[in-house]
Amino acid sequence: MKDKHALISRALAIGILFIMLLLTLFTSFSLLTIWFLPIPLMYLAARFGWRTGLSGFAVSMLFLAAICWNLQALLPLFLLCMGTGMGVAIQKKKSAFATLLTGSLVNSAVLIIILAISVFLFNYNPIQSGVAYLTQSFNETIKELGPSLSAQNLVTIRQYKSTLSDLIYLAPSMLVLVSVFYALIIELISLPILRKLHVTVPRWVPFRNWQLPKSIVWVYLLVLIVRAGQLDGGQGTTLFNIVINFEYILQVLLAMQGFSFLFAFAHRRKLPLVVPILCSLLGFVLLEMIRILGIIDLGFDLRKRIAEKH
Repeated sequence: MKDKHALISRALAIGILFIMLLLTLFTSFSLLTIWFLPIPLMYLAARFGWRTGLSGFAVSMLFLAAICWNLQALLPLFLLCMGTGMGVAIQKKKSAFATLLTGSLVNSAVLIIILAISVFLFNYNPIQSGVAYLTQSFNETIKELGPSLSAQNLVTIRQYKSTLSDLIYLAPSMLVLVSVFYALIIELISLPILRKLHVTVPRWVPFRNWQLPKSIVWVYLLVLIVRAGQLDGGQGTTLFNIVINFEYILQVLLAMQGFSFLFAFAHRRKLPLVVPILCSLLGFVLLEMIRILGIIDLGFDLRKRIAEKH
């Protein structure tokens, strides 16, 4: 009886996956279904083991190849690979962060393979094309606004131009962040659903308790020192590419630490949840201040000192 029930569950999961693939590829529901597409494979791998998960992935790839054999199939491929990897992590009783890491690594690997195929087989680099398009649009806008620009506007324009020129070198870190972002959203959506389906899933640590290693501060300081030595004539070198990507990722991590501190502070003071949320929304505008707050929190145990005073 149990075997029959398991067989029916697997067949239903595959059937739902096929329906969602059709809805994603051929209907206007794709903006909704892409966020649920990995869940059937996550369910198969988490509930019945990695062999069942891989079998489901193989069947879904055959179905995908039969109904769609063009660039439109890349997004479902990306999501199905991630769903299988994260489902295996859940089946192995990994933590929520380890599951997120697994999904992020799978995403990064798939994106790298797709990018390599695009560059080496089709001689098309989507990153370079995107930067070129942004630069062209920016230059056209500046020409139209030329006479009305103030001195302060010119300073902002120079900063924006510098950011545009750095985008081509930031491709690796942007790829990593995109991978983490997609894995995080999928995990936040899928874990409650899998729990309803009687799958044992990990639970998240509250955001207010997220804490980076203190060594991050020293690594960031070292990166800033090296970056300062690369300002003149270093652009485009291997060292420059490594440093600028490390700097970007570390800035994101330190900003996350700062946002986490806001939630921890509000929790200590028993403030309503809406207070840290509003402060976080404002913090996206003043991101440099949030990053500094994260550095202070790590370097001086700021939340621990507040806890002791409270």
